Amino acid sequence: MTAATPLAMESTSKTVLGALILRQIDDGLYSLDDPISAVLGNHPDYPGLDKQMINVDVTVEQLLRMASGHGHISRNFNWTLNVSDRPTWKPAYLLAELIFPFGTPGTIDYKDTDPHLLGMIAEQQGGDTLNNLYRQRFFGPLNLSAVLRPQDALPAGIANPHGDRSEEPMYMQQGFGDLVEATWWSDFWPQNGRLGWANSGIKTTAESSARWAYELFSSSGRAVSTSVRSQMFAAVSEESVPLDGVLQQYGYHFAQRNLPLADGSSVTVFGAPGGGEGNSSNMRYSTADDLSFAILANAPLRWQGTCNAVDFAPGIRDCMMIRLLEAFRG
Repeated sequence: MTAATPLAMESTSKTVLGALILRQIDDGLYSLDDPISAVLGNHPDYPGLDKQMINVDVTVEQLLRMASGHGHISRNFNWTLNVSDRPTWKPAYLLAELIFPFGTPGTIDYKDTDPHLLGMIAEQQGGDTLNNLYRQRFFGPLNLSAVLRPQDALPAGIANPHGDRSEEPMYMQQGFGDLVEATWWSDFWPQNGRLGWANSGIKTTAESSARWAYELFSSSGRAVSTSVRSQMFAAVSEESVPLDGVLQQYGYHFAQRNLPLADGSSVTVFGAPGGGEGNSSNMRYSTADDLSFAILANAPLRWQGTCNAVDFAPGIRDCMMIRLLEAFRG
């Protein structure tokens, strides 16, 4: 492990997807108010979507806000096996794993379904695959070391995820250790990419993750225009919703929250946490400091130093962000 070792960005990947959607809207390709039926109706896989599971009247903005009323793909106990066992892969296969009909739109409910629908919309309207759109719009121009799985090749030297192998029946070994070596999957990383894609499929470095936060949220950033950035900040909800076990204000695939500092003050930050099987991530930007931070780890972050997961209410990942920010401020 070095500072340049690629790791899984996990759900922090959603910030890139949200920015791409807003860039496409800014280019006039479609609007926030367009329903799924309008922006995805010409997609070759649209006729095969189960209209009892996918509400085609839901708008792009409702998808960005996670307020679509759709169910969760991961609530299907067999979804990982079903997607992995197919001889080929395409995004529509993920949506085929929904087992609960959609509900009434309007309430923010953090899920995996809406990002995959947005990924399909981005490809349909952008005329290219999602990985190529990311590379053309962001990764290349901003000099970010990042790829999107499964469409891109796995970066060399990526750190395998680690965790407690006793917690899952899919592991053939026990105790804490390398999950790739212990799984009965013969092709762990390809399957991991199939399951994550638009929702959590980016692999990157901590440096590139931090740089992305700065380019996206800072007034000096180049990821989006000034008007789009203002639109992003204005879209943050007034209500707080649970995200990573902590109440945060949700926007267009990113969150705003106030981090409590040791001196009793607080600082407003923008970004997103992420975590999956054997990986953890966090990315935040402080407006007061014009500074971005990112943490990537190939294991669950639990009880790290003075950041005790039991005693520290904001969560282990944000606790680490607070320690870094306080050190920076001296």
